[in-house]
Amino acid sequence: MEHIVACPGKAINAVMGMVNGAEVVEEGKGKGVYAPVNHVLKMKAPHHEWVGYINDDDYWLPDMKRLIDSVSENSTSDVFYGRVLYINEQGDPLIVGSSSNRFESVPILAARGIFAIPQPATLIRSDLYLRLGGFDETLRLLADTDFWIRAIMGGAHCRFIDKVCATYRLQPGQLSGDTKAFKLETDRMLAQHGLRGDNWRGRIEEGRYRLENAKVYFTRLWQTKGGLRSRDLMGHQ
Repeated sequence: MEHIVACPGKAINAVMGMVNGAEVVEEGKGKGVYAPVNHVLKMKAPHHEWVGYINDDDYWLPDMKRLIDSVSENSTSDVFYGRVLYINEQGDPLIVGSSSNRFESVPILAARGIFAIPQPATLIRSDLYLRLGGFDETLRLLADTDFWIRAIMGGAHCRFIDKVCATYRLQPGQLSGDTKAFKLETDRMLAQHGLRGDNWRGRIEEGRYRLENAKVYFTRLWQTKGGLRSRDLMGHQ
């Protein structure tokens, strides 16, 4: 396993002094969140069977090893994903995110405002990543969701590992907190894929998803703390 840290060129020396066992590279010249991700993954994917990434304010949890072990045991799936634990700005645990093993429903669930594959807890087969051209850098907020939709609609097989594998930090000022920009980008992404959720199938799939995650939602009734609001989840219900 190879670990890469991407950062601005002027920060490379400082970052090298902060990390051990990882290669530190310049993040590239592209703009936005996903340009540095593509820069590194496109450089490294040809040399590895699987790729994944996390942002600098998130981290893997011990059960990510269960997901990695599952990857090595299964040669047919293209994407592996687990659950995330939402944490606040200080790193205190908030709630466990919902998800589903019915990956085929991910596109229609996105049209219902539910994004069922949490990016920090995923690994992608390199061939799939390269074949799809990586993440769409014109999307500032939802390029990962757009990638899952393109992959699944193109026939990719995904496998859900029902473990809490990574954290997702919620903090003031993050891009996903801009509700207007989030809605505009969501509408644009769904239109590109011809997806609509205001139909019988969308309502049925949402209902099934809610039932599958009933235990998660019930636990939240007494577990929610730290000022978490429903809008903070922004589709990751």
